[in-house]
This record gives sequence, structure tokens and C-alpha cells, in this order.
Amino acid sequence: MLPKITERGNGSANTEEREARDFKVTVMPNPASSQVTVEYTLPEGSTRATLSVVNTLGEKMTELGLEGNRGSRVVDLHELPASVYFFVVTDQSGRTSSSKLMIINH
Repeated sequence: MLPKITERGNGSANTEEREARDFKVTVMPNPASSQVTVEYTLPEGSTRATLSVVNTLGEKMTELGLEGNRGSRVVDLHELPASVYFFVVTDQSGRTSSSKLMIINH
């Protein structure tokens, strides 16, 4: 979840909030059945992150490591039943970004 953006007296967002806007996770295709490609951009200065697949009950279904400030990773979905999931990327500073995914029948 992205932090709430608050404005300073001069109308500019603080550094942490700008970094949060630079933190992106895209999951394609969506919906998917067998695999997805997760494209990510981490906040400036981040080079490592963890990709977690979480179900709607908040249970972590799988976890993968990500290296580099930006990139992509193919994720095999065959072990996950059809449902809605969240892909949560957490960088080494604990900042997170997420994207929702629907898995349809394999």
C-alpha cells in the first residue's frame, strides 16, 4: 500500500512520498492461467526486493527474490488455485508496492 501523500507548506511532497510514486509493480497478463510476468521499478537507491504472492486471506503463497533497481520476473502459477491474489514487492528498506491478479482455471 502506498503512503498517504501529504503536502508541505510550499506544496511539494516529501522525499519518501516521491519515492513511493517511483515504486511500480505491473503484472501481465491479468487475468492469467499458467504464468505471469511481473515488471518492477524500485525506489531510487533500492537494488533488492522480495516479491510475495498473497491470497485474499493474507496468507503468503510464495516468495521470490528480485535483484536490480528495475526488471522483470516470470512467475509460474500452476501451483496456485484459481482465485484473486496480490503481488507485493517489498524493498530492502521495507517500502512496498502491490498489484492485484486474478488466476483463472489452468
